[in-house]
Amino acid sequence: VLTIVFAVLGCIALILSVVLQPMIIASGVEVIMQRIIPVLVFAIAYITFVMWCLVSDVQAVIKDIRVFTKNLARKNYSFEDLPPRHRSELGVIIRDMNNIKAETSRVVSEIINSTKTTVKQSDDLVANMELTQKNVKNIAGSVESIKGAIENQSAGVQESNASVEQIMQ
Repeated sequence: VLTIVFAVLGCIALILSVVLQPMIIASGVEVIMQRIIPVLVFAIAYITFVMWCLVSDVQAVIKDIRVFTKNLARKNYSFEDLPPRHRSELGVIIRDMNNIKAETSRVVSEIINSTKTTVKQSDDLVANMELTQKNVKNIAGSVESIKGAIENQSAGVQESNASVEQIMQ
């Protein structure tokens, strides 16, 4: 906007410098018109060119931003950052978008690493649970074996006790 304002003010100053010359004013309206029409045509062409350049530049930046945001929406973080070519608000927006991309990429990487660690720990836990289950089965089998042996010994002790009682009688 400032560029357009200064372009318009410059063109107005150029027209006034042509019109306000004392020699031209004394020449009459016809001479003023002959002098001012080429300057006016140049001023209009210049302002139109400046506006076209500015608008097409803004359109190009908006197109780049659109492509950038589409990549982010598709979860594609492998593309290059946009170079902030402007010192205007558009440049600030591009810089902030690059920061958002970098931070989001860092967070996604941390999530992926955390997920990999969790999966590994889960696999280790499953393996340990299977080993623990086997050990518990072995312990249960051993307890059953010991129980049988104790029952046999108890039966033997009872027989011995009965024999000792018979001997005592």
